[in-house]
Amino acid sequence: MLDHARVIEVFAPRTNGAQSRGAIGTGYLVADDLVLTAAHVVDGGGTCDIRPLGEADWHQAHVVWRGASCDAALLEADQPAFATGPIRLGRFMAGTRAPCTGPGGRCAPRR
Repeated sequence: MLDHARVIEVFAPRTNGAQSRGAIGTGYLVADDLVLTAAHVVDGGGTCDIRPLGEADWHQAHVVWRGASCDAALLEADQPAFATGPIRLGRFMAGTRAPCTGPGGRCAPRR
């Protein structure tokens, strides 16, 4: 089950000439200092800002891995700021779909 306390907001600043913009997305805390997110959110690479959903303080992180054939990236917090403990990962072995829900961006469609 998804632990909502592990959902992280990701802000990746982007500069386009004189304009400064950024991409906002979400990620999931997989270790005290590692966040799994979508690669398209951190498209420019480099550094970004992260924070748990609902918190005010941002923490700096940087991209340490980007999938070559998938839309995934791994971010490392510059200073571990989130004490979460271990997570349980698994894999479905059934041949049918399993219903699921999860938080995401405000524009994320519901299925």
